Amino acid sequence: MRARAAFPWLALCACRESSAPATEYVLAQVAKPAVAELEARLLLEPAAPEPDAELLERTSGVIAMLAGSGGRLRAAALEDARSLGSGAVPLAAATLADAGARAELRVAAADLLGGLRTVSAAVALSKELEQASDSWLRAHCARQLGVCGEDALLPRMLARLRVEKDAETVIWLSVSLARLGSYAGLDGLRVLRAQGASEELRALAAAKLEELARAAGLASGDELHERWNSPRAVELELPPPSDALRLELWRRIADLSAWNLRTVDDCRFVLARGAPWVAELLARALHDEDVYVRVHAAQCLERMGPRGAAAGPALLESLAEPRLAADAAAALAGLEYEPAAPELARKLESSADLELRIAAARALGRLRDPSTRDVLRRVLGSKAPEPIDLRQAAAQALLALGEDPAATRFLLACLTDPAADSCAAEDALGAWLERRAAGDTGAARLLERWRTLGPDAGAIPTAEEQRARQRARAELLANQLERLGR
Repeated sequence: MRARAAFPWLALCACRESSAPATEYVLAQVAKPAVAELEARLLLEPAAPEPDAELLERTSGVIAMLAGSGGRLRAAALEDARSLGSGAVPLAAATLADAGARAELRVAAADLLGGLRTVSAAVALSKELEQASDSWLRAHCARQLGVCGEDALLPRMLARLRVEKDAETVIWLSVSLARLGSYAGLDGLRVLRAQGASEELRALAAAKLEELARAAGLASGDELHERWNSPRAVELELPPPSDALRLELWRRIADLSAWNLRTVDDCRFVLARGAPWVAELLARALHDEDVYVRVHAAQCLERMGPRGAAAGPALLESLAEPRLAADAAAALAGLEYEPAAPELARKLESSADLELRIAAARALGRLRDPSTRDVLRRVLGSKAPEPIDLRQAAAQALLALGEDPAATRFLLACLTDPAADSCAAEDALGAWLERRAAGDTGAARLLERWRTLGPDAGAIPTAEEQRARQRARAELLANQLERLGR
């Protein structure tokens, strides 16, 4: 009987989906050919000549002069360093990596490498940034990578930013990343400005944040941060990417198909923090024949947020690719791509793919288009046996759109329903209370009581403690809904 009862519903879905002709979603090799094309186009840096005795002596002399001079003499030594060419890299790199060398010589070697402004010099600096045990040396290498100006090292620098523990290194790494075309370090600078371990660190972070803002023609570091994380990021004057950088990013897009999850995670971190133009590469990758490349590209775009708005039309098309559709819906919400709302609402109501319908409902909650409220209400109040996770997604979206008694009551029940996502319901109700508390003293008092029932800061509650908290919050809210006019 169950199988026979399901047929009318499936037929209805088929009719709904067939109301418009399906557009073929084209798949092809994308990432690998892009890598091959750029590799063929780029000329590798000529091999450095084997340093002769004269070059070694000159290099050693420049390092010594940089280590022991300042002012005009130091400027003259840096000028001389640029004439040494790549042949100076081996000795400078060896001095930089020599843990037994004097600190002044190692710093001077980093300065020389920065002044050479070649790929091999940048690689030597990046290697020591990743491997040096002395934080002061990592900080200096991070600083010189910005001087060196080789943007092909930007992905390695972003990966280092993810794991770097030293605050001063984070500051200089953030500055160098900005010079090379990525403001991914702004979050770290803002945190250190407020929470740096010393007054000196807080002052340095604040100063560099404001310097970057002024260089971008903006009034403050906070304004720069807001601009970078918005569709208006395209208005920032960033240096044009080199083909070498494009190659490195396409290699990481191709590596999204790797079996090693650490590799994939590292690639997603780097790609999601790219400049707005990186969204165009990821949009192309949505058509790669490898399903893992497609799905992870969409996830990168979701994490990129509004800065990746250029990929909105491509993601909208991706809703037609079954293995990609749910991730595309989530990415459209992450991009805050408002034109997607009507199609997401259509998918929510007519698709036979439950995963896509849930993703579409969640996306509509993040896009907050009031025109989709009726569709969400129909899903929540449907007399058909809609799955609870779909109804919960619709309820959470409705609550994000504004006041909705049915959604509030449904989520209240979810707090104690073992079949529901009680934590997501709890978060949605807490956010709703916070919005109500902004203009309602009764709601503000209720919010304070709600918060007192929460876990202690830093504590990790057990499963039973979590259930007890949610039961207590459900009882608290149930007793107050009538007073709140719900």
